[in-house]
Amino acid sequence: MKLSTLLVAPLAWLALDVQAQSITVLSGGGDARSCSSAAQLSEHLNPSRSDLDPCNRALDGVHLTRRDRAATYVNRGILQSKLERYQEALNDYNEALKLLELPQAWNGKGNLYYLAERYDEAIAAYERSLELELPMPHVAHYNLGLVYERLNDEAAAQRSYETALQLMPDWQPAADRLQQLQQD
Repeated sequence: MKLSTLLVAPLAWLALDVQAQSITVLSGGGDARSCSSAAQLSEHLNPSRSDLDPCNRALDGVHLTRRDRAATYVNRGILQSKLERYQEALNDYNEALKLLELPQAWNGKGNLYYLAERYDEAIAAYERSLELELPMPHVAHYNLGLVYERLNDEAAAQRSYETALQLMPDWQPAADRLQQLQQD
């Protein structure tokens, strides 16, 4: 199956529990940096469609380095996901990966696979993000835990959350999931 046809299943009932990881853009002008900031803020605030505007302007420009262009695609993909524009998010992650194999793009694709209930592909994407040294690896381990929970593999989920907590002690999302797992 082509990746462009990934998101055919209805996704509204699945909560977006998975964690994304934006990429800070240091050059490339104000629009690329604004896109980066919007993606970072989307972890705590719900974005609006207007948050995509600086991303679009940055990508329409020709002055971005290859790395910053790929990063801007990842950041726009994060915003697209938060706006429940899943196919557009997938397209952005794929465009980023055509430019550079960024671990954040693989993590984002893993999130989309998780939402589409394509758990084996989600695991592979998260593992690829870890192989490429995702800057905050606890995020991918947490996301793996969510996948393993959906697969009813409590032991693997527990190991994933414990690994996330070893990497980032006191990280509340992983601590909460681990506690919930141990109570069930």
